[in-house]
Amino acid sequence: MARITVLFAAALVAACAGAPADESVLAKNDAIDDYIKVAQLPEVDSIRYFGQLDHKVITKKYIIIDAGNDSYLVTYVSNCYGMEDHSLKPDIRYEGNVLRARSDTYRGCRILSMHAIDKGQKQELLSLGDETAERINQVKEVSQ
Repeated sequence: MARITVLFAAALVAACAGAPADESVLAKNDAIDDYIKVAQLPEVDSIRYFGQLDHKVITKKYIIIDAGNDSYLVTYVSNCYGMEDHSLKPDIRYEGNVLRARSDTYRGCRILSMHAIDKGQKQELLSLGDETAERINQVKEVSQ
């Protein structure tokens, strides 16, 4: 019984130790949500693209997709962990060369919404991202 209590206490301490990082990510997600509302970013239902899509990670819930000369802020339904391990997951697309909100996936994670952004807004949104996203983007650039 004493061992179970010690193990439970150790697990509880370990779980609490990770809480500040989660709060930081939640704060960044909230900041991005606020930015979308304040900047009144136009929502788009689909992105038509030719060639390959490129992306930059902001947080696990937000990425920026570049499709040719156009950029889009993409919001996932929930956190996407496929970006960190660079695993290739099959995507769901109902039409070739079109990425749709609410039905398609990108890197295996379902898309909730997409907003058109310009170059200045792209830089502002990237600055809201976290250090983890910076590392993911650097690894991605090196591997290409």
